[in-house]
Amino acid sequence: SADRAKPAGGGEDASDADAAADLAAPDEVSVLAARVLLMAFAGFVLVLSWMCQSWLVALFYALLMMALFLVFSRIACETGIPFAQANWSPTDVMLNLFGAPALGPHATNFALWGSSILVQDPREALMPYAATGAKVADDAGIPMKKVFRFAVAAVLAALAVAWLGSTFSLYNYNPMSDSWAARWTPTMYFDQTAQQLGGMEASGMLEETMALEPDGSFASEFLAPLKRLGLAQPNAIRSHYILYGMLAVILLSMLRFRFSKFPLHPVIFLIVGTYPGMGAWGVFLLGWFIKQAVVRFGGGGVYQKFKPFFVGIISGELGIAGTALVVEFSHYLWYGQAAHVVGRFLPG
Repeated sequence: SADRAKPAGGGEDASDADAAADLAAPDEVSVLAARVLLMAFAGFVLVLSWMCQSWLVALFYALLMMALFLVFSRIACETGIPFAQANWSPTDVMLNLFGAPALGPHATNFALWGSSILVQDPREALMPYAATGAKVADDAGIPMKKVFRFAVAAVLAALAVAWLGSTFSLYNYNPMSDSWAARWTPTMYFDQTAQQLGGMEASGMLEETMALEPDGSFASEFLAPLKRLGLAQPNAIRSHYILYGMLAVILLSMLRFRFSKFPLHPVIFLIVGTYPGMGAWGVFLLGWFIKQAVVRFGGGGVYQKFKPFFVGIISGELGIAGTALVVEFSHYLWYGQAAHVVGRFLPG
């Protein structure tokens, strides 16, 4: 601090060094995070390549999945929507743009199966929560190096606890109690796999794409996925929808940057028609109307005074959901059966 007395001797040099270190810390964390991202991405692509037997499909799948979670994080951080879902998965995009023969039977099967695990219900995506936590920590003045270390430790601990808890519950209790996760989700994706393989077989493309299977040599492993691109059969209607959606978002983004009062935000194309959008649009519309009315007729001072009240409403809903979980858990421990206390949070 400028008001703090500097110690005699080498205190001034030490203070300057500390200040320089504080200024450099965010850059160091950014560089560290980028390195971790590159290593994790490369490892993820290598594992996917080994499992689905196509480095090209693995690379495209990983890029699409990273884009999906990045956009989810931007939506949560910039709009205040607690969670988001999409009506597509990376496999859907690849099948619509290229077709199953261009991916190959092994890659198609694995990509659909992997989507049922990784992106089937992305409302539990970690990235938006991590971004929100980093922003809260930064506002509180907590060094980002410390936040990074705690975040990595928390993720590793969560993985261990989740694996132990999931394994214990599946082997000791009814694994079919959650019919959506246990029955409908795997059935849905395996049905899609059967449809894609059946369609290739009926059209005579299955033998043609199987003929391009790699023979184990490095050159074959590298060239086979590229040769399969010659079998691409894009879905004309759906690929056009993908293109039109991209162009609409780009156009609205350009208009928002060019004209400060342009009323439409490109996020509307990312939320409209999704499950959380259909379930919570009325609440957000009401919140927008109240905010506009308070700012217009009361001014900024009144708006700041109303903030604790609405934060309290949000905290109250979270408290109700948490209380329902505690009551349900306690009732089961005490009586050995569920209490069926339901506390719904948003549409989910």
